[in-house]
Amino acid sequence: MDNEPGKDSAGSIVGARIRELLGGAADVAELCMRCGFCNAACPTSSLPSAYLESRTSRGRAVFFRGLLSGRPPEDPLAEEVAADMEYCMSCGRCMNACPLEIPIPLLVGAYREARAREKGRSAAERLLRGYDALDRFAGAVPKLYNAAAGSVRGTIAKALGFREDLELPRASDRRPRIRGWRDGDVLLLVDTYTWAHEPGAPEAVWRLLIAMGLRPEVLGPLDHGMVLLDLGYISRLREEGAELVERLSRAARGRKIVVVSPASYYMLRRIYPILLGDGARRLSADVLDVYELVLERCRGRGDGGRNGARITYHESCLSRSNSQGDRIRKALGMAGYPAEGTLTRCCGLGGAWGLRRNGARISDELVRKFLEEAAAIPDGSVVASESEACRFQLRRLLPRAEVIYPADLLRRALEDGSLDCSGRSGSAAIPPSAGKTGT
Repeated sequence: MDNEPGKDSAGSIVGARIRELLGGAADVAELCMRCGFCNAACPTSSLPSAYLESRTSRGRAVFFRGLLSGRPPEDPLAEEVAADMEYCMSCGRCMNACPLEIPIPLLVGAYREARAREKGRSAAERLLRGYDALDRFAGAVPKLYNAAAGSVRGTIAKALGFREDLELPRASDRRPRIRGWRDGDVLLLVDTYTWAHEPGAPEAVWRLLIAMGLRPEVLGPLDHGMVLLDLGYISRLREEGAELVERLSRAARGRKIVVVSPASYYMLRRIYPILLGDGARRLSADVLDVYELVLERCRGRGDGGRNGARITYHESCLSRSNSQGDRIRKALGMAGYPAEGTLTRCCGLGGAWGLRRNGARISDELVRKFLEEAAAIPDGSVVASESEACRFQLRRLLPRAEVIYPADLLRRALEDGSLDCSGRSGSAAIPPSAGKTGT
């Protein structure tokens, strides 16, 4: 029930803290029209357990409209309110559907931080806050990291606030084999996760850039900040995001920034411009993925043939939010890897969101829906997904499929001649003194 709170009520305090964290970005929430377009886009709002309006995307938007316009619920910090907020995994698909582009993920993140000031956080959330440092540790000493990560299961995981069947990504025993040009033609932004766990992903993007005749200057490993958004560490996200934007702006000097992870794309193109303002908005115009360049600079073989693999494309929640799916499918088709099908349901991990005990039940519900859709995939199929979190989850859920980064398929097409990227710009040889990996 809405009430008319005094200035010291819980609702007023939480609303003030959200405004403090988000500034003017919170104002648009008051304009919510209750149209419900966001519900159709949200991966959790159609779940059977989301039968309550408060568990849907529209329900969250209406909650924040009331909270920020002086008509909050009686106790916005109640356990049931926090449980309803768990249905948001910060993917941003709601923002695409909303006529006003209300930033529900940022509002939910600010709510989580405001509540944590009063109620505290689980050990799992405090550990995951340092996920960037964990990835760097994983990259530096992978054997030790893998041993430690493998021990956090069962009762230990539960006691810390993780899901009991927790499985953390294994660190690779090598780092990306890439070298960069100082003052190169483009910047290649390598995130800490792929640097530590999937070195083949930045390698594939780097190979494509080289084939196009573009000399990449490598930046990284750098953290994009998605985990901080997931967990509601908005103060820290604002601080670290501002540092990242400033560093990239100084390095770019008008050059394009090619990202490996869709989370990097999402944060730099969607979230930081809202949270940080003009500097981040200017930088966002220079951020792109490699598929945009492939479609612009490369061509496929003229016979329209296939490379033999049966490709299923998994369109991750972030790929949808970033509107990347169409160009990824077009690039794969041009390279001789046309997608025979598309998996559109959320795989249920949602990055750090799905690792915690609080999100486990909702995550498992998403997994069941996903497996219903994926049941038709034949054994031995290749499943391409842009999201690193989704690739980790898909390898667990579809053990008989080869799960791959789409750019790695394009790299294969380069090697077998199905994709030609040299027509417009020639190719660049790697000079002996090309510099070192990362910065």
